[in-house]
Amino acid sequence: MTSLFYSALFGAVLINVMVFFIWEPVSMKAWIMMASVAILGSLGQFFTIKGYSNVEASVAAPFTYISLIMATFWGIVIFGEFPTSSTLIGALVIAASGLYVWHRETRIKKRAKS
Repeated sequence: MTSLFYSALFGAVLINVMVFFIWEPVSMKAWIMMASVAILGSLGQFFTIKGYSNVEASVAAPFTYISLIMATFWGIVIFGEFPTSSTLIGALVIAASGLYVWHRETRIKKRAKS
């Protein structure tokens, strides 16, 4: 909960400083959308923290790579942006290294048990 609180506090302070001089009134629809993003983002952060507190990082880390896939998907669907070849190569390197570490840790634990 402390991590979630400080993340939210830092984000709120940073955003308030950034928009202080350029703020313009927004519609009720925009307020609802901003509140939805805040609530869903907070829930996502909360569940990520809970997930990492319940299992070892080496077990949970591969699941975070789903965010790469989702970011690519939404980038294409909403913004019509396709990742460049260097972006895809970088994402593959990151995912492959994480999966390698997970595989290595799993093998080490199996050896330790036997």
